[in-house]
Amino acid sequence: MKMRAHLFFLAFMLTPCFASGQDFDGRMQQAAGLYKEGQYNQSALIFEQWLPEAKKTHGAGDTAWLARYEIAGLCYLKAGRYDKAEQIFTELKKKHSTGRNANPLGYAIDLNHLGKCYEKAGKYQESQSMLEEARNLLQSLPDLPRPALAANLNDLGVLYCDMGNYDSAFSLLNAAVQIRKNEVGVN
Repeated sequence: MKMRAHLFFLAFMLTPCFASGQDFDGRMQQAAGLYKEGQYNQSALIFEQWLPEAKKTHGAGDTAWLARYEIAGLCYLKAGRYDKAEQIFTELKKKHSTGRNANPLGYAIDLNHLGKCYEKAGKYQESQSMLEEARNLLQSLPDLPRPALAANLNDLGVLYCDMGNYDSAFSLLNAAVQIRKNEVGVN
């Protein structure tokens, strides 16, 4: 089964590409599927091949485009390509901060993704700054997005653990677990 998937992927990569709407949607669905299967490098290759043309064709302000662009950033993050992930999340952060795509929750999530990029790259001060800004923004939103806050607290806890601040890490990770328990109704 894996051999067949690899052969399919190889055939795809060797096929000349034209960014028609149908091809684009199919390739983006394929990249998202590979991401869900944990095949981050293969997914990132598809995104890398198709995103520049798709950005021109579909427009970088389109909400569907922004969602796909976020998935591409997550692929790069998981594949260890922090520079590419940072580039994408920085661009998304700018788009979510102003104009017709202004979205405080999206902005906070972008900050959180940037914090994770910096943490993975060993840039702990930058990571801490982004993650704390994201936490403050999430806590200030009128309809507190509890799953996003739990993810942020978890990421901050991991960062503090990496930095050797175990008491703060434990407190943050415990708070994240409590939020998740409350969300699913576990005692």
